[in-house]
Amino acid sequence: MLLEEIYKYYGPYLKKVDNIIYQCCKNRFPLIADIVQYVITSGGKRLRPLLTILAADMCGNLNETALKLAASVELIHTATLLHDDVIDHSELRRNKPTVNYNWGNKTSILMGDFLFSQAFELMVTSKSFQVLELLSSTSAIISEGEIIQLNSLGDIEIGLDTYYTVINAKTAALFAASTKIASLITESNEGLDEHLYQIGKNFGMSYQITDDFLDYTRSTNSGKNPGDDFYEGKVTLPIILLKTQADKEDSKLITAMWNNKNFDQENFNFINSLITKYDITNLINNITCNYLDKAYGHLKTFPDNTARKSFATLIDFCIKRDF
Repeated sequence: MLLEEIYKYYGPYLKKVDNIIYQCCKNRFPLIADIVQYVITSGGKRLRPLLTILAADMCGNLNETALKLAASVELIHTATLLHDDVIDHSELRRNKPTVNYNWGNKTSILMGDFLFSQAFELMVTSKSFQVLELLSSTSAIISEGEIIQLNSLGDIEIGLDTYYTVINAKTAALFAASTKIASLITESNEGLDEHLYQIGKNFGMSYQITDDFLDYTRSTNSGKNPGDDFYEGKVTLPIILLKTQADKEDSKLITAMWNNKNFDQENFNFINSLITKYDITNLINNITCNYLDKAYGHLKTFPDNTARKSFATLIDFCIKRDF
């Protein structure tokens, strides 16, 4: 199955999710409706709600409640993006001006807060305390991850433990929640919740590691600017691995680069040359494949149907994507 086939097959469900989001906001203050419409039409893979839809389909409960929870997950994700763009001073997302660029930082922050509130209103419709507990705790974990990352910004000495803590909090936690909630609205989940949680978590870890690596390798027409993390001084897996693999001279140059905040185009190109020199690509591929193998293992506990095949395709996409 191809990625395009997944979006064609599940596209009508994703459109329903978009409509649920818009219906939450259309009768609000006009600026709110305008910004929500702008965000909805700005593109994006809708990956997190798609995970909820696929998980619900695998559990045999792809119904209105599942779609509302998929919308809730997307609202949480979008809210975090609005806040992230303010923190990172971002002006472009998906090749379009960010909300903070168009309407200002204050509006972007308040819109993020509003979207969080709408996410929780949709959660309540599930009438499941477990869903509320999962998504509320996940929202807290995401915020904590942002704080940890902000606190360690520019610290070249952070290690793998801190890095994995951050990406688990910022990305994998919501992936895991997106899949697990499908089991929480299933009358008899027979232990499916843990399998779905592990699928989402391991997929999310691999996805974020790939995204961090692509910051150094993606093309300029990908919708994200190559080198964003580097220019902000973020220490991600490529840099951590370089520090462990490089010889003394190169390691000192990397450390000096961060300590002196020399994040320019020349040094970005130099880091890319070191990534090639020390074969960091192969190391990262091994790490991502390890996470994806775990996700595959849990996925195989489900019947071999369209939903499972689609999930497998998404996992494969994570390895091969270049944006």
